Amino acid sequence: MRAFLSSRWLKKILVAAGILAVLCCALVLAVLNSPLALGSFAGLFGYDVTAESVSFSPFLSGSAKNLRISGPEGSGLALICDTVTANNSLNLLLKGHIDTLILEKPKLAFRIGKKKTDLTFLNKLPNVTLLDIRNAEAVLSFEGSEQNVTLRNFNFTLKNFSPSRGGDLLLESLFSFAESPRRQITAAGSFKAALKLAGAYPPYGTGTAELLVDEGTYALEGKRIALQKLQLKTDLAFDKKTDTLTVRSITGGSKQFGSIHGTAKAVLRGSTPWSASIAVSSIDFAEVFTLARPALPEEYASWTMQGKGAVETNLNGTYAKERLSLNGTLSFSFSKGGFSSPDAAKAAQDVSGKVILRLQYGGEAEKLAFTGRSELAGGEFLWEKLYSNLAGRNAALTLDGSFFLPQKRLQLAAQADFFGIATSSLTFEGTSLGWKAGITDTVIRNDLVVSLLLKDFLEYASPVLKGASATGTTALSAALERSAAGTAVRGMLTMTDTSLHAPERSASIDSLSAAIPIWLLITPDGKPVKRPDQFENGAVSISGFRKGKLHI
Repeated sequence: MRAFLSSRWLKKILVAAGILAVLCCALVLAVLNSPLALGSFAGLFGYDVTAESVSFSPFLSGSAKNLRISGPEGSGLALICDTVTANNSLNLLLKGHIDTLILEKPKLAFRIGKKKTDLTFLNKLPNVTLLDIRNAEAVLSFEGSEQNVTLRNFNFTLKNFSPSRGGDLLLESLFSFAESPRRQITAAGSFKAALKLAGAYPPYGTGTAELLVDEGTYALEGKRIALQKLQLKTDLAFDKKTDTLTVRSITGGSKQFGSIHGTAKAVLRGSTPWSASIAVSSIDFAEVFTLARPALPEEYASWTMQGKGAVETNLNGTYAKERLSLNGTLSFSFSKGGFSSPDAAKAAQDVSGKVILRLQYGGEAEKLAFTGRSELAGGEFLWEKLYSNLAGRNAALTLDGSFFLPQKRLQLAAQADFFGIATSSLTFEGTSLGWKAGITDTVIRNDLVVSLLLKDFLEYASPVLKGASATGTTALSAALERSAAGTAVRGMLTMTDTSLHAPERSASIDSLSAAIPIWLLITPDGKPVKRPDQFENGAVSISGFRKGKLHI
């Protein structure tokens, strides 16, 4: 009897459970097939959902039109979609697998917070045979910033995806970027990528990506710089075993900056060691000058520039505990360089040169240490009445310094050789608010100053100075300081064993020696201060003077 009752009650329980399951399924289908019910149900979780029509089968295949979803308050999520189409089977759904999901013309607005986004949820996504998003529009904004990114004609296709094995991903879109409503920095163009994923997160795999910037602008104080047609292509791989992201190649270029080639690699664990190399060749100075012209002072905006240049960068370092360290070199070279004012009164041509910088950054002091050398070769120079042909001569500058980022403080020591005409040592230390600089060991060859720099000017100034020459040297030492009191210069100019000769007048000065003190103080408002009376006087001595047959 007990067995009979137990069996009878068990049957009742099973029947009741079956009826309840059917009612639940019917309720779910009723909710899914009723826009009003669906919106009410979603409202329980803080979401606002509306749709023109909703139609789903018992196996969750169906469609929805004019679907609108708004996330909970403060989430920044908003989605509008013309058509949503799903095609599934019960067998796949029971396995947590989505067969086909297609979204037509969705519109998404999303606000990205300041906190780091946790993307590990990607590993919990269901398997997907096909996810197809067509002609989407999205607006991305950023918390605490006026920046926004707009995507249009966004197409996203994900095939044969699973979190553990990855899948095939294709995406392409037009984009526009604005730093703020004032549009100080803007960019517009397109991008596309084809990736073969080996996992969901991190997104291991291989693929290619392409970026095309049709136009980029930078505006400041009414001046606008425009960059056009910058294209970059990358071939990349993310290895799961080593957590190594490798950009196997970067290629591209633009009209202004020539051709771009490079590689990069980073191990995304531990101290995150990384390396990168970029080479930019065939830089056209005329195009670069045209790009920068709107930002130049008015008196230089109508000038022209010529020459070709190249930049090479090789860097490596680490990124650990949100601290960056780097070592590397940066080099810049150019040839056939020159410039000209509109009236050609100021010009240069056939100038070539090279700059090499070695950089090191890191540590708690946030110090960027650098050493470098620059060379300038040859060229002809004209500055109104001054003309110099320095072909076959080289100028050089060596640097050793540090820049402390927190204080924006610069320390610098340099040695300069000006085409063999003069050599000097320079020092600098300070910030924009206050600094000290020194000029020491400056030796100027008087004969080269006259023959290479002043020859044509002297002939133009007076015919009697044609063929003028000089001997001896001039030395200069000076200390410069900027402080709350103003800008001060203290120094000494010394001429030793100098002779001057003017053959057109048969005149000469022999053994000229001079010691001329330098004193200058300019207040912060630009007014010069009178030299104190107790300041030391200079001295000049001449051993002889000749004029024709006259000899003193």
